[in-house]
Amino acid sequence: MNEDPIIAEIRRYRAEHAEKYGHDLGRICEALREAETKSGRKVVHRKPRLLLPKTGRKFWSSGDSILNSSVNS
Repeated sequence: MNEDPIIAEIRRYRAEHAEKYGHDLGRICEALREAETKSGRKVVHRKPRLLLPKTGRKFWSSGDSILNSSVNS
């Protein structure tokens, strides 16, 4: 299967970027935070999502509530 040229370009950029920071994730993250600060754009930090207890059901129905579900009874 032939490699997609766009994917190849992304992988090449990612490898060059990692090499620039010595493959050090801490340095890469620090550079990204610095770029965020310099951009002047509003950066949104979201709170962690609440993990729901396992109920055996795949989906919560619209009437379910964490406070009144039978799982918490």
